[in-house]
Amino acid sequence: SLVAARYPREVHMHVRRHSMASLPEVPSDLEQWCRASFKDKERRLQSFYASEETPLGPSTECPVGTRELHARWMHAAAFWALAC
Repeated sequence: SLVAARYPREVHMHVRRHSMASLPEVPSDLEQWCRASFKDKERRLQSFYASEETPLGPSTECPVGTRELHARWMHAAAFWALAC
């Protein structure tokens, strides 16, 4: 449990940046874009869990300590809380 500060031994993250200009401006189009992005993420996760190989391209290992990992999780949680 992340709340109890018990973290997984390994965490995989895939970050894809999109320029604001590339995003749809019409709310219904943006909603479709978000749904398509979510479906793509789910497809990648299914592929990962089926083969245990990352389909996401090159990876960079970044070993971090428990304190730093906790801080990163808290920053991510705060970002998503504010973004919603």
